[in-house]
Amino acid sequence: MVEERHLSDGAGAGGPTGAQDRRGPRVPVPGSPRVRGDPAAPTLSAPCESGEDGARDRDAARAALRELEARLGRVVAAVRARGRGRHLALALSAEEARLYGRLLERLGTGATVLDVGCGDGRLAIYLARHTHAQVVGLDITSGGFAQARREAQRAGVARLASCVQGDAARLSAFGDGRFGAVTMTYTLHHIADRAAALGEIGRVLAPGGLLLIGDYVRERGVPANECQRFGVAELQRLLRGAGFVRVRSESIAPGLAFLSAEKGLRYAGPHGARTAGRPGRERPAHGFLAV
Repeated sequence: MVEERHLSDGAGAGGPTGAQDRRGPRVPVPGSPRVRGDPAAPTLSAPCESGEDGARDRDAARAALRELEARLGRVVAAVRARGRGRHLALALSAEEARLYGRLLERLGTGATVLDVGCGDGRLAIYLARHTHAQVVGLDITSGGFAQARREAQRAGVARLASCVQGDAARLSAFGDGRFGAVTMTYTLHHIADRAAALGEIGRVLAPGGLLLIGDYVRERGVPANECQRFGVAELQRLLRGAGFVRVRSESIAPGLAFLSAEKGLRYAGPHGARTAGRPGRERPAHGFLAV
């Protein structure tokens, strides 16, 4: 806290004729070298005037000091969070923050999650941190797994998050009804056999389980790129054709949609063909890499 000092009125060592310092409080400007701890750095002096002008100056000085204290408090909080391993080097963009927040709202807590197309594990780690649930990330390549391992350890969720290399269209490592939710972000447009992948996702979801998708979409008036292969209506038809119910969508950002769907209690698989397999019977995951 920066101390405010005033010299008393009246005759002092230099008498009342002007030798006394009547300049009033010396107010360091937030962000100046003085605030950063340089005792030799100059400060700005605010004249102590009478009446309304003086009151405004004092109010401005107090407001500046409060703002400085607030900034210091935020810095201290960030340092403490880093010390607890809560700070992720993989910073989220504003778009990712909105999408991940929406995924989290829809998921709630408790459901075991499969994240298809996990890449470097940022979503898997985010969900593990906030839901305290087991999250398994799946990706066709293991190139991002080393980064995922480091970030999971830094975030304190190494026991909750894991990665497995595999194909979304062949989830043979997992038994029927293994997961309470499946997430896919920026992934579906990369999958060649989308019908097979959605069929496998439906199989490994528990009855009533959620499929949550965030992906690029074509929108009128928004310049398209090679990732925007679907419109929202086309994605909805794709999910319903795979046997999902309660399909909903919303816009997260221009050209980016969030879709949610459920596995019905009488899920019959794509086009009404019932999926085979026994709940709870699963083989060890090939190429499994614990994070």
